[in-house]
Amino acid sequence: MWRNLENWEHIIQKERKNKILLVQHLGEGNMIDDNTKESLVQSAMMKKKIKRTEARAMLLRSMMDRNAERVTRVVVKVAARRLY
Repeated sequence: MWRNLENWEHIIQKERKNKILLVQHLGEGNMIDDNTKESLVQSAMMKKKIKRTEARAMLLRSMMDRNAERVTRVVVKVAARRLY
């Protein structure tokens, strides 16, 4: 998983580019309003007994999966932290 520093630098650069695309994608592709998003996060927290950040990351991942987007886990986690 932690191969080398160059690999992580590449992923971070890729993440910076993807963040902009990700925000646009979530804004246009998934017309989910904040209330719906929040209720999905709440239900995930209750059912799985997980923290809010993890629930948000799960929601983001599932939204990405539904639209067949290929995003690395690192990008999803970082983007989830920045979007919420």
